[in-house]
Amino acid sequence: MFARAEVENIPFPHEFFDGVLCCGALHLFPDVIRALKEMNRVLKKNCKLAVMTFIKRRFLGIKRVYKHLEKEHGAHVFDLNELEDYLKSSGYIEFKYNIHGSIILFEAKKI
Repeated sequence: MFARAEVENIPFPHEFFDGVLCCGALHLFPDVIRALKEMNRVLKKNCKLAVMTFIKRRFLGIKRVYKHLEKEHGAHVFDLNELEDYLKSSGYIEFKYNIHGSIILFEAKKI
């Protein structure tokens, strides 16, 4: 099922989906924890969230590059520990990831 909605207010009931996919958007949300919590709300227990976003590695590891992306484009480039902390505080466990250059593909399971 697909719907167009704001991530802070997903128009579906609690524990509605068997999985949530967030591809190329997490780094654009102004309140990442709020977004992750809302995705968690609509996700069934023990089901997975899958995400593709940016991480501070290689060229995005250069501070002036990710500062420019944040200031001029509203894009946040994550630190690996930061992502893990955000996920834990939003009700996810089993953070597993693969990094390809400055892109991270990860999954986490709802508690």
